[in-house]
Formats: sequence, structure tokens, C-alpha cells
Amino acid sequence: AKDVSESCKNLTFDIATTLVFNTLDPQKGLGMYQELAEGEMRASLKNQSSAGVNAMVATGIVLVEGLGVNEDALTGVKYIKEAAKRQSAQALFELGTLYYTGNEAASIDEDEKRAFELFCEATEKGHVGATYMKGDCLLDGVGVDRDAGAAVPLIYDAAKRGHRYARQRILELLKEHT
Repeated sequence: AKDVSESCKNLTFDIATTLVFNTLDPQKGLGMYQELAEGEMRASLKNQSSAGVNAMVATGIVLVEGLGVNEDALTGVKYIKEAAKRQSAQALFELGTLYYTGNEAASIDEDEKRAFELFCEATEKGHVGATYMKGDCLLDGVGVDRDAGAAVPLIYDAAKRGHRYARQRILELLKEHT
């Protein structure tokens, strides 16, 4: 196996992202993600590469969503779960979203309690989308008992950090209660 620098891995990840999300060559981009992800899965947990873990998540998302490639949700979820084991905030959030909505193609049943737990884990790692979802679940009592006192500061924090839906939710709450 080649010993590739972190900088090279990051550039490869960025090129793959450009190829997939600008629909220039999604198949080639997916191949680049998969090469990084597979290399990461062979590496020890001590020698984790952020680009490699991010590539696991990206591979999973591309396959689950079928972004420019044939959908393969079961394989995609395997990549996301592997990245979640490595404590990737994005993977924890994506997995939480899959449990929140359920995904028949990925054989994931809707499980709001598990979704909330994953959103909590991702929130602890600073993920802004998870922060919003945790607050939203608390506000609506989804997967957890309602707790507006805990919810509003989370939604406000996500809004401050630029989360669009959090900003909308704060405005809605202000209109309802002023």
C-alpha cells in the first residue's frame, strides 16, 4: 500500500467532491472516495486520516442517495456506519438522519430514539446540523421527552452558527411567543 500524505488525501477528497457534486464525473469521484475510504478502513484507528474518514461518509452518502451513480443504499450505509465507529460527526449525523426518516432501501427502520441518540453524539462533536436536530427533537418530543428549555438554546446555537432551518425555527418561535 502506498504511503500518501494527509495533504494529498485532502486534495484527492476535494477533487472527488468536485467531480461528484458538480456532476462532472460522479462515477470517477465515487471511485476516488472509495479508494480513500478503503485505505482508511485498512489503517489502524491510531493512524486515522480525516480525509479517509470523510471519504467513508461521502461514499456512503453518494451510494445511499444515488448521486450520479446507481443507488446502493446497503453498501452506502456500511460506509457510513464504519465512519460512525470512528466517531465522525458527519457520519453520526447522517446515520441519525437515516434512523429519523427510515430508509427501506438501506433496511433501516424509522427509530426516533436511536436518531436522537446519534444527533446527541454528533452535537457533542460540534456538528451544527445535529445541534439543530437535537433541539428540534427536544422541542417536538421526537425520540425523547419534550423539553423546550433545553431545546431553544440548541436551536439558537445552530442559528448563530448559520444553520438556515434553525434561523427559521427561531423566527417562528419568536412570532408565536411575542
